[in-house]
Amino acid sequence: MKVSIVMPIYNVEKYVSQSIESILNQEHKSFELIVINDGSTDETENIVKTYLSDDRIKYYNIGRLGKIKAFNLGYKYVTSDYICFFHGDDIMNSDFISSRLGHLISSTKTLVACCGKLETISDDDKYNSIIIPKGEKGSLSGQAVMYKKQLTDIIFPIPEMLPNEDYWMRLNIEHFSDELIHVENIIAKYRIHEDNSFLSIGAMKDFKEKSEKIHLRRTVVLNKFIDLYGHKLKIQDNKRINDYLKAEDFRYSGDWLKIIFSNIRFVDKLRFIFESNSTLYYIKNNFSWIFLGRG
Repeated sequence: MKVSIVMPIYNVEKYVSQSIESILNQEHKSFELIVINDGSTDETENIVKTYLSDDRIKYYNIGRLGKIKAFNLGYKYVTSDYICFFHGDDIMNSDFISSRLGHLISSTKTLVACCGKLETISDDDKYNSIIIPKGEKGSLSGQAVMYKKQLTDIIFPIPEMLPNEDYWMRLNIEHFSDELIHVENIIAKYRIHEDNSFLSIGAMKDFKEKSEKIHLRRTVVLNKFIDLYGHKLKIQDNKRINDYLKAEDFRYSGDWLKIIFSNIRFVDKLRFIFESNSTLYYIKNNFSWIFLGRG
């Protein structure tokens, strides 16, 4: 059974060879790798071209259109019924596909996603070997999820005005999937470096700037989701999202006491509190393994 892997890339010359090699070394050999180059200005394109003799790899350079457009264009080239997404700076474990594909094939449901765990890799020891997430369940973030195409057909196209794709995809999984399968396998290594979203916010010296970026990422996505799908959601789901938006406003204003009494999950309260002022954010950013889990 063929699997489609969509991989948008931008200026990943340091990592893209290792990423592609990890894909080629999969236990499951039937796949297509759709590489969308979002106008890289380094050696990324030349490195990718050395792999194009493998007819499973499809390569497109779209110019600098932005990450969301790159995802949307990549999805248009998908030809299989099982889909996953990957980043050009991360590394697949050899069972990235095989550990989840069987679960999707055997499921009698239509709108199905299967999630695995991620392990961080970083040159900074405090971000290295962190297992995401803690516990038995898998992650709903990006490359940790494999889908039946019927579900991704709901998710795509991603609205191009959004600041990131991960949160949008997660919301769609949470609200529209009819089966969410978790495997305990660590299926990929998520690279943390100064150019990706995990550290790009953390690297900002001014907390106000960090807080504004977090606020934008959450509120724009949630409001767009409500705008497009609010009429399809259950009353309690609409309420849950609006409660989350209120709590985010409390976080943004630094009112951690109101966060405590907000009507959101405890784990979200904890995260919002530690993002509500510069001191707490410093603690969270420097002791990530407490919140995520150390391998």
